[in-house]
Amino acid sequence: MLQDSVTGTEREVDVCITGEVGGHQVIVSIECRDHRRRADVTWVEQMAAKHDRLPTNALILASKSGFSKEARKVAKRYNTKTISFDEIEVTDYVSLLGANSSL
Repeated sequence: MLQDSVTGTEREVDVCITGEVGGHQVIVSIECRDHRRRADVTWVEQMAAKHDRLPTNALILASKSGFSKEARKVAKRYNTKTISFDEIEVTDYVSLLGANSSL
């Protein structure tokens, strides 16, 4: 649960990874989706808006069925990483979280 900076209410996040980098607290949030259809641009926009009001430093969206081309493009614009289950075995986690990440 993370606190919404506008409403002050607690918001549920699927996975929160917290750590310290350079003396600063860092929160990496992961939102997951398990639908038969690919994640679309609407879900990406919803998650970007949600995390804009949360203390998330990095957002990763995970979709079991993958992402539409437009959804990936919009996620990139929001500096949000996308990952689908078929990519997990070949994902370069160093590039996903950063070479100097302690997470």
